Amino acid sequence: MATLSSKSMFQSWEMSRQEYLTGSILTTLQIQCIQNQIVQIAHEKTMLKFDPNNVLVYAQQEAELQGKLLALQYLLSLSEEAARELDPGLHSQEIKLGSRETPPDVQEPLFPPLMPSTNQPPSDHE
Repeated sequence: MATLSSKSMFQSWEMSRQEYLTGSILTTLQIQCIQNQIVQIAHEKTMLKFDPNNVLVYAQQEAELQGKLLALQYLLSLSEEAARELDPGLHSQEIKLGSRETPPDVQEPLFPPLMPSTNQPPSDHE
């Protein structure tokens, strides 16, 4: 069971690998909400207007939106990787069949990760 850590001045938890992976998996509803947030942020990015008199303001707004997108994509990727690590049979079945049934609490993200994961080799379908 996760316990409050006293090793840091920030609140953190000591947990097993199993607890970390299980806690990283998002529910279908959470994934859907995050995907909707990504769409909203992407729309905001497309609506940004460049003003040559306020270049710094434009750059700050664009950087903020890009940071939000990356953070949300990271959460989706973390969830997907945790689900695959907890149930590697799903991943091997996906490779053999080319597709798989999605369990109710795990759903593939709508968008591919903005930054490729560094802890998995690239696959043929990415």
